[in-house]
Amino acid sequence: MNPTIVDIVNASQDALISGDIEKYLSLFAEDVVAVDPMFPPTIGLDALRHHVEALLAALDRPRFVERRIFAIGRSAAFRYTIEANFAGGGPVSLVGVDVFEINDAGRIRSVTSYFDPSAFTAST
Repeated sequence: MNPTIVDIVNASQDALISGDIEKYLSLFAEDVVAVDPMFPPTIGLDALRHHVEALLAALDRPRFVERRIFAIGRSAAFRYTIEANFAGGGPVSLVGVDVFEINDAGRIRSVTSYFDPSAFTAST
């Protein structure tokens, strides 16, 4: 049975929150495009690896407080609340929505993140 977009999004977020970068990257297409409000678009797996490594290095013990997925076909909106501590700093709570699209091969071809970037800058 082929995984659904809900399965793929859940697997990506489980891998991300556990710090399993290899598993996380295995779910993305080679030419993935990732966009968030803090950085220019990330294009390709190498750039995504760098982005995720920097994110995980900045956060200590990230955990989901809430996560919900709303899917239609090959697209899904993922609403979440993450709590963590900045590495060497105070707490952070991030509420946002990521929009995922998968390709014909069942790999994530794009993810666009919507959140307030001040959550990252207010506590540093």
